Amino acid sequence: MISLSWLTSGSKTPFYLRRSFFVACAPASATVRVLGLGQFNFWLNGKRVSDRVLDPPWTDYRKQVQAVDFDITGLLHPGENALGLEVGNGWYIWDQSFGYNFAFPPFMPPNPNPYRPFGDSLVAAAELILHYEDGTEERISTADPSGWLTAPHPVLHSNVYGSEEIDGALTQPGFSSPAFDTSGWTPARAACEGEIPQGEVVLAEMPPIKIIRRYEGKEIHTVNGRRIFDLGQNFSGLLRCEVRGRAGQQVEFFPAEKLTAEGDVDQMAKGWTPVNNVISYRIAADDVWETVSQSFTYFSGRYIAVSGDAELRSLVGDAITSAWKEAGSFSCDDDRYNKIYDMIEKTVKPIWSRSIRTVPPSNGLPGRNPII
Repeated sequence: MISLSWLTSGSKTPFYLRRSFFVACAPASATVRVLGLGQFNFWLNGKRVSDRVLDPPWTDYRKQVQAVDFDITGLLHPGENALGLEVGNGWYIWDQSFGYNFAFPPFMPPNPNPYRPFGDSLVAAAELILHYEDGTEERISTADPSGWLTAPHPVLHSNVYGSEEIDGALTQPGFSSPAFDTSGWTPARAACEGEIPQGEVVLAEMPPIKIIRRYEGKEIHTVNGRRIFDLGQNFSGLLRCEVRGRAGQQVEFFPAEKLTAEGDVDQMAKGWTPVNNVISYRIAADDVWETVSQSFTYFSGRYIAVSGDAELRSLVGDAITSAWKEAGSFSCDDDRYNKIYDMIEKTVKPIWSRSIRTVPPSNGLPGRNPII
């Protein structure tokens, strides 16, 4: 069993967490064990440390919580360093205040296993272990809350079903850089009973989720005042787009697997319930290109409808999947079965090639940073 100490901002909505620390000389090796519930992104000295996304793996947090280890040997330097986390909702506290929220239709019986939040606040834990050439060891962890600071995240609402509300004005570029100005940040506090997950903390074993391909959106027409983009393939992924407009202006992105007869996105699932997923972005500044990107959720679909009269460019979908290795293939004389296999393969693996080509996540944050 792994022992980690939990910190929180006391919020049920996403937050930043950072800690600066001094290193006298570069360590021979360095590792960090990280957890952020429900989802987290890990940064060090101004850069994303890994191409993993949507960490940690989903579990029943009352039974088990999975920590992730990162090897940061060679990423530290003598002098001031800083590590940072972005922490979002995931399944830990399902945010039902924004976007699509699943409900059983009236003709079906009540949900026999209704969702219950796993804690009262979003939480995070980390332990940095430095090993030096002389055999000494240094640990920096959330067991000591001093020095850990938090701030509100630009993602105001993060719904696990694929919706996010983002305020670009809250973006803090370089929040994990050593020289970052933390004016306005507040001290993190130790999480209390009711906030801490009940499950045993173990090391994550399953393959990480990674970006494996980028699909470029092509604008095909305008209908009902919305611009419709075609990504060319149904897949699960992360939306990225650059926008430019007026400060405070709202731009909304609606994903869907298919189009209606008139050519708008069709967000009606099986004819009985709307799947009104939306990624909403509030522009931070006048006439500046800003990047919209999902941090803690993913969408499914092929088409994106965009409402709002801001300028757009570089609308893409980053297809994601677990970074598994293919162990075999199937074919037979009956082409019907070959087509079924091909359909299922594309559902599980949204990529045409036989090997996974990972695409690194952006080193920018949602907001005013350039798209990669």
